[in-house]
Amino acid sequence: MGRVVIHAGMPKTGSTSVQSWLVQNAAYLRERYGIQIVVASRAAAHGDAEVRLDTYEGGDRINSGPLITAWFEAGQSPPIAQRFVDEVARYAAQHSMVLVTAEALSEPFWRVDEPFLGAFEQLAQGHPVRVAYYIRPQHTAIEAGWREEGYRLGYKAADYVAEFSKRLHYLSTFEAVETRAPHVDFVMRPFRRDLLDGASTVADFVRRFLQMSDDTPDPVENPGLPLELVNLLRDAPNGWFWTRGHHEETYPRRELRQIFEGLDLDEAPPIRRSRRLLHEHCHDVFESENQKLIARLDWPPGDFIPPPTERLDPGWQLSELDELWAGQASPAERALFFHALRTALDLRVANAEERT
Repeated sequence: MGRVVIHAGMPKTGSTSVQSWLVQNAAYLRERYGIQIVVASRAAAHGDAEVRLDTYEGGDRINSGPLITAWFEAGQSPPIAQRFVDEVARYAAQHSMVLVTAEALSEPFWRVDEPFLGAFEQLAQGHPVRVAYYIRPQHTAIEAGWREEGYRLGYKAADYVAEFSKRLHYLSTFEAVETRAPHVDFVMRPFRRDLLDGASTVADFVRRFLQMSDDTPDPVENPGLPLELVNLLRDAPNGWFWTRGHHEETYPRRELRQIFEGLDLDEAPPIRRSRRLLHEHCHDVFESENQKLIARLDWPPGDFIPPPTERLDPGWQLSELDELWAGQASPAERALFFHALRTALDLRVANAEERT
């Protein structure tokens, strides 16, 4: 009876760093500890039966996100959830530990999807199931989500905050999983360096969930783009950097990050106020829930969202973000910037193709 470890994110909590470490150490984990990584895939969108799990044999594709993509495209289909856990159970019968990683697997948990949670509970009846669910303070989670993809979705900033916040009621998520999947060991871990084992998600995951004491590096993978940059990019011509509606990237994100790597920006007054506003909003909305959660978990007592050092004026509104997160450049300045950025990206991509 093999153990099952599900690394379910959440997004922007070091998931890519964990996955990078797993890619580098998969063979060692399998040979030394009997840990078999499996990856969800599908041949095409031809129905539930196309979702399957395979053993990870190498390469960069270790993220099982296609499972959740298929689940959404099929209307959050219960058969997809059931097929997934049946496949995991098949591997768990053959290995001492089975590991699946996908930050998108956080979706069924915070959405409290009854069929998916029921399938996990069924799996836990036959195998020990442990879920790694990393959470970050809500004000930083919202900004990180905006910098990752929120700026591309067409929301007004304040509307995005309201929509994204639905997934950040951590106490409600914890209690819902506890009620609907009581045999699943659903472990929330705080994405804060001062609270993580080894001060990193990788070290924390390796020690807490793989039960290994190995020294681990602290790679920083997939860092977010600067807030100032994404706010400018909101006004980019359609298709220049991504396609609206499909959100397909025109250029690899790493190329965009590398162009601005090492850039040290002074925090402009609109950015400073937006962060103060978001901090105060999230402290007021979430911190009382956070404290109840901390009381339930084995975390040191203290604030998860520290109280604001200085309160804003009483008349502030969350809708201010619509203006604060708008690009501050003139139309002419934006046009010049987009043209120069696209030229730089084209050159980088062309040079990369020449090298290969």
